[in-house]
Amino acid sequence: MMTYTTTLLTITASSLLLSACLTTQYVSYGKGDNSAVSLNRTVEVEITDDFYRDNIDCVTVLPASSDSKENLAKQLAVEDAVARHLQMKVTEVIDRRDRNALTRQLALDLSQEKDRERYANITKCRYFALIQPWGGDDNYLVFWTRKALGVEVAITGTMGDVALWKARHVADRSNGGLPLSPVGAVMSLFEASSFAADDDISLSLADDVARRIVATLPDMRQTRFSALLH
Repeated sequence: MMTYTTTLLTITASSLLLSACLTTQYVSYGKGDNSAVSLNRTVEVEITDDFYRDNIDCVTVLPASSDSKENLAKQLAVEDAVARHLQMKVTEVIDRRDRNALTRQLALDLSQEKDRERYANITKCRYFALIQPWGGDDNYLVFWTRKALGVEVAITGTMGDVALWKARHVADRSNGGLPLSPVGAVMSLFEASSFAADDDISLSLADDVARRIVATLPDMRQTRFSALLH
């Protein structure tokens, strides 16, 4: 009982601090703190010299991998969110719908290296965004609920073995609190239960995690007016 109460007190105190000074930090891989009581949102990022040497003008968003059927809907939401935010960084982005249409027409499986090479030759889109789950466990403590979504995104070539750029992040939201009175207990229980049952939270988290990850990507986008400037 003491452990449960201590946990709730820690969460409540941390929530008050978070509401006052929560910031987003961008750090190197392995330097992040993605715990439930962290005072900062942490995005880990790594970028290679080859990234700046290549002309990354088109990226195809690959099917997001999922560790379970229950998380498939979340991963698809992340896939769409990543494609949407990449459009502000890359000249051409082939999203899930266009990718699926192309692979059906060309009878290609982008999980296979040879098929990715053929796809790149046909579409002239030589780079791929690989999306994988990374951490992000939900927590439910009766009077307090936390939903989290962790993702790693990497841009690779057709070989898929070397990431030119990659970033990972756990986005989370929570509701409820420490019940200090019977009325407070009822309210916290209602808020925590309603929050846990709200499917829209996952969609919001998908956009949060994609936006913060893609924000670490240098701007490579050119417009159709770029040629007029040279």
